[in-house]
Amino acid sequence: MGCTAYLLRPRSTIVKFKVLYIPNGYKANDIGDLLVKNGIIRSQAAFVIWTKISRKDAHLWAGYYNLSPHFSVQFITRILTEHTPYSRLVRVTIPEGYSLRQIAGTLEDHQLVNADDFLRYVQYDAKLDLLAQFPWMMMIPTRNLEGVLYPDTYLFPPSASKRVVVKAMLSAFSRQILPVWNASSSNATLNFYDTLILASMVEKESVMPNEMSTISGVFYNRLKKNMPLASDPTVIYSLGLDWKKTVFYRDLRVDSPYNTYRRRGLPPTPISAPGLSSFKAAIAPESTNYLFFVADKNNSGRHIFSTTYSAHLSAQR
Repeated sequence: MGCTAYLLRPRSTIVKFKVLYIPNGYKANDIGDLLVKNGIIRSQAAFVIWTKISRKDAHLWAGYYNLSPHFSVQFITRILTEHTPYSRLVRVTIPEGYSLRQIAGTLEDHQLVNADDFLRYVQYDAKLDLLAQFPWMMMIPTRNLEGVLYPDTYLFPPSASKRVVVKAMLSAFSRQILPVWNASSSNATLNFYDTLILASMVEKESVMPNEMSTISGVFYNRLKKNMPLASDPTVIYSLGLDWKKTVFYRDLRVDSPYNTYRRRGLPPTPISAPGLSSFKAAIAPESTNYLFFVADKNNSGRHIFSTTYSAHLSAQR
């Protein structure tokens, strides 16, 4: 019994968390083997014996867990069978091009936040709350964090607060976007926030990644000529929608600073969360003479680019 008691003790005194995925169908033997291979426990046999003694072997859940070798086998068994702060991490994927409203809805769907409460936080309070930890947010001239909650896949404890969720997404932004900006800002035409705004538009306009820099170049060309950017996604955003199959002429009459058909220049904030590729395209647009683009009629996701309005009209027919 003395040997078994030793094998049940924590493997280490060092707190070193690791996210571990336990697949569906894994039994105590499989889970014990996984825990040993990942350096969480000392003995597979001790884990199997304890789960049987405690009558937990038939109640081990699949999922993502936050585990550490400073946990005992008894506590790990509890984590795998009960609700604790380390149990059953919630896996959430935020796609590129999602707006704050869509992000809030996705998080609510995973029962992590109340969508309205989360939206109020990220539109008004989060910047001031977290500025000390993320000083780069000084480059954002508004309290609205549209565009800076990085699109990625996250694992959160079920009890995660909105502050914890936002911190994780800002940390991902810091890791992915800031190094690119810092490496390229000396050659950038636009400042950081305007680049982010443009990237959010490129993200919404592009289906094919290899067209991002071309679309970015069109927007730059129009900005240089003081032409309206005339971007349908900005109109859709101004209508308070996430998606619209067809933008009609009546939609273009909406009186909003986000309506880039009626207002020249960039919209006041990003319209979505851009990914790394669209941000790189916003920093380094392709040099062309194109001033127009329209989606190819065969629904391939590609665009037809034109240098003149007459050619653009022909491409629309």
